[in-house]
Amino acid sequence: PVDIFQGKFSPKFTSACTIAAQLLQGTIYETYYGLADDYQTLRNGVGSAYSLVATCACRAGLSNNWSYGSCGETGTVVEQQLVLTTHNLASLFTALDISDFNWSRMAQRCATCVYRILAVAADAGGHERLMHTKNAAYAWRQLIFFMSVVDLRLGNHQQSEVVGAVIQGLQQKDTDKTKALNAKIENHLISPLMEAIAGQPPKQPFLGWTSQGQHWFWK
Repeated sequence: PVDIFQGKFSPKFTSACTIAAQLLQGTIYETYYGLADDYQTLRNGVGSAYSLVATCACRAGLSNNWSYGSCGETGTVVEQQLVLTTHNLASLFTALDISDFNWSRMAQRCATCVYRILAVAADAGGHERLMHTKNAAYAWRQLIFFMSVVDLRLGNHQQSEVVGAVIQGLQQKDTDKTKALNAKIENHLISPLMEAIAGQPPKQPFLGWTSQGQHWFWK
């Protein structure tokens, strides 16, 4: 939890990052979150001088000697750790025999979940909206991982089908109530995702934490 973070990660977090870097080289996940350089550093091998906190702080837009800050700042640093480690999804995928999982279906279910959470957030305000936005970003990160696994397992043909199904789950019929949300999802989720699929890291990947007050997704 953010409120008990002591400004450093144990070595096992760096190990989890390295596993993710090895698994996800060249995938949508690496591209979408702009991880190519950081993952390459990990693939090349890091010594005792490597600081995962410094890496996460820089990725969060903070100084590389950051060690403590506001709850919002700390949250952005911890979230970057979750991005780099995939919140241990890569470690599980590598260590366990889960080849029979329906990764395509899991990605589609994440898309549906993201839309539903954001629909709830759209009707909320203040701290409640921010909490729902964070949860949507966590589900979105899992979606990106599952799409990447589909690419690794089944290749581009299957991936294109999954992409279509995911986008369908994110595109709901416009109504007076949903029109504004649908536009934000198109601009902030679907368009950046398509950029990543085309090999271009988006300028603003969807992350949940912010230290700047209202989350940019709702501005």
